[in-house]
Amino acid sequence: MTGKKISITWIEAILLTAVALVGVTSGTIATSFIDSERAISQPREETFIRNAELPRRLSELTTAQAELTTLRTNIAAQQLELAKQTAKLEAIKANYPALNTTENLDAATPTQKPEVALFKAAQLDLDSARRVLQNLNERLPEVTTTATQKAIAVNIAQESVHKEFERAQKRFQLWTRMLAFGAGLVLSLAILGITALVVLYLNSREPFGIRPKVILLSGFAMLLALTAYQAFQVAGATFMIIVILLVAAILGLRRAKEEGTS
Repeated sequence: MTGKKISITWIEAILLTAVALVGVTSGTIATSFIDSERAISQPREETFIRNAELPRRLSELTTAQAELTTLRTNIAAQQLELAKQTAKLEAIKANYPALNTTENLDAATPTQKPEVALFKAAQLDLDSARRVLQNLNERLPEVTTTATQKAIAVNIAQESVHKEFERAQKRFQLWTRMLAFGAGLVLSLAILGITALVVLYLNSREPFGIRPKVILLSGFAMLLALTAYQAFQVAGATFMIIVILLVAAILGLRRAKEEGTS
């Protein structure tokens, strides 16, 4: 059994180089055109934000937080007011000891009437401050819960928008790369078709001995790897080269087996 060595002639090398150059140029132009055309339909984060009603949720959260802040400020102010009214009442009692022993203020002596009026007014102010503070404290849990719920809703919406936007970007990039690969593949077939015509023309003009099968198969392998690289960068080119080598190895083994049995 004798092995056959396939060598590339100088004109075949020139043709393959020309095929590679034309393939790279046309592939680059096609990829650039597809990228520019697809840029119009590229996902926009603003669209996802609007669809999730995030501005409205943020506005509601801002309102709820402002209400909670105002309520806490009012509670602090009312606690101070209550302390003042309490101190005022205690001061009146200290200045007018007789009021502490008077069981019925309405039965106070005429000389005590001004002090009693002052004491009653202080008591009324104290009760009023205590009631206002109680009402504010009763509202605090509800307002706090509302602000917390709004904050949670905003966080969930923001995470959802972020994830959906990332998924949309990945899908967009994948489809763009697939379109670029498809366009490159079509151009590669067109280039190979033109190359086949050139080979037929050259062989008909001069006895160059150009082998169409070698040119077309080698050219197709090169263009396929170049197209994969332009569409999917190094990962695509590496994968395509591995596939080409596997196919070439399978075909070589099959051919060797056929020659061995003949």
